[in-house]
Amino acid sequence: MFGKIKTLVGGTVLLASLGAIAAVPAAAQSKIAVIDSDRIVMESQRGKTALESIKAKQDEKLAEGRAMQQQLADLAKRIEEGSLSLAPERLDELKKDYEDQAIALRRFQEDADKELGKLRDQALSAIEKDVISIIDTMGKEGGYTLIFNKFRSGLLFADDAVDITAQVIQRFDASSN
Repeated sequence: MFGKIKTLVGGTVLLASLGAIAAVPAAAQSKIAVIDSDRIVMESQRGKTALESIKAKQDEKLAEGRAMQQQLADLAKRIEEGSLSLAPERLDELKKDYEDQAIALRRFQEDADKELGKLRDQALSAIEKDVISIIDTMGKEGGYTLIFNKFRSGLLFADDAVDITAQVIQRFDASSN
């Protein structure tokens, strides 16, 4: 729902859904709705809280990374300034420190990316689980034949009249209290 479904699976779901529409007797009327999962995350209270938490962690990691970059720049400057005045052994030590700190910075960046990705995935997964339950309930209560994830299910156009995102957000926020 939140970008985890591969295009192939989404295409399979769309084809199965289209098959389900064809299987509905002509006399029965299909009721279709769409939701916008991005809007749910950006506008719901839990979504906003999750995004703020992720942003705070991202800012923290950026600050740590900038501090490490500054230390590396300072060390590079010391090496440049001391290239003529420092003993060769001391210069070699500084160059080794520079290489070690450059490696540490790259590792930090990789670890930070992984940590932020994991935090994002956990937050969105928890939201997705609860939202899916709400959508399922709303689908049954509203008598919907199909509810699509707007623009992520191969859908190219949906009239705003069939968009139930606001109602999903309202129920999601109410369930979070």
